Amino acid sequence: EKINSYIDIAKNEGAKLVAGGSIMNEGEYANGNYFEPTLFTDVKPDMRIALEEVFGQVLSLTTSRISQIHKQAIFKLRQSLA
Repeated sequence: EKINSYIDIAKNEGAKLVAGGSIMNEGEYANGNYFEPTLFTDVKPDMRIALEEVFGQVLSLTTSRISQIHKQAIFKLRQSLA
């Protein structure tokens, strides 16, 4: 149930579910607590799915962008070390 709640929260916050996201309860998985491997994209750093640990096969992909200020700082650091 807890994994399901994280799935719902992630979708409500705007993350895109691209794979999995369901309980496996048929066939050989009928007598256990199994969850499909799950993949989210479009995850922002402030979303709960990115901030909190989910004890299940849930992977969140985020993107990062280095700002111009960070690029300049990295360049200056490299020059000072050369």
